[in-house]
Amino acid sequence: MLEILDDGEKGALALAASLAADLVLMDDREAVRVARNRGYRVIGTLGILGLGADRGLLDLSDAFERIKRTNFRYRQELMDKLIRQQRAMSGNGHSSRWSHAVRSRRSRDMDLQASC
Repeated sequence: MLEILDDGEKGALALAASLAADLVLMDDREAVRVARNRGYRVIGTLGILGLGADRGLLDLSDAFERIKRTNFRYRQELMDKLIRQQRAMSGNGHSSRWSHAVRSRRSRDMDLQASC
């Protein structure tokens, strides 16, 4: 199954395995499928940008405008949806699903450390 992935994707999975990671950064659909089949949670570039926006580190609309000038492939309707979600979440004082996923993992880790 790894033969369908490029060297960067193979390297990312090898690093994740060596670190016993449970989350990997992948954008390629086939690579995401392989990573999930191996038990990893996956976040993509847009998810990372969403986390940055949630934490006030960047403006999501500006980041998307900048990424459009690169060779990154995306679906415009997905970017529009993410911007709407981020605006709605920040407007009501709640964080987005990206922050929730990261906090959930961090909380689980803290619970494990406290029980040791």
